Amino acid sequence: MGAVSRALGGAATFAYGLLSLLYMFTLMAFRDRALFAGPSKDERKLLPIIRKKFWSLSERPLGLIHRFVVLPSGTKLHYMVRPPGTQAKHLVIFLHGFPDSWLVWKRHLSSTQKSDATLVAVDLPGYGGSDSLPNYGPDQVLETICLFIIRMREHYGSDEGKVLVVSHDWGGVIAARLAAEAPQVADHFIIANTLIVRCPP
Repeated sequence: MGAVSRALGGAATFAYGLLSLLYMFTLMAFRDRALFAGPSKDERKLLPIIRKKFWSLSERPLGLIHRFVVLPSGTKLHYMVRPPGTQAKHLVIFLHGFPDSWLVWKRHLSSTQKSDATLVAVDLPGYGGSDSLPNYGPDQVLETICLFIIRMREHYGSDEGKVLVVSHDWGGVIAARLAAEAPQVADHFIIANTLIVRCPP
């Protein structure tokens, strides 16, 4: 009886999710016309301004600095750093989700003006200004981000400070694996809005 009720519960959950997806798709396609409409005239005018403001390497958006790090594999990752006003004690590394970039963290990076932490927001491999990986798989991404965090610790960390990894969505999946498989790379992992996958025993 328990197996039947679990199967029925799973079927009901799947049906609810499928109906919700169809409902949202219908709203976007017919009511909002978001699936078929291209960018508006105003959006086309705004795009070059936003591109220059946030992606030009000569700019300092929100007081942040564009930086790159080349890992031993040759992969080059783009990240934004907000150095603190005084000597940094802590290091906070932000991992974005899909299909975002460092820009998803802009309010967090600019909200705390007085801080004893260095804030770093990386573009995950293949996103924003970062190189993609020759073999793009979960283990390769995990290894790349692990090496990135180690490099950031070497460059911005301090002996008495803490290292925090703040993550969201796909970045949260990476952070959850780091917390499970390489917990020594950071002191704390903050994971938001993600699915924590249970590993088989």
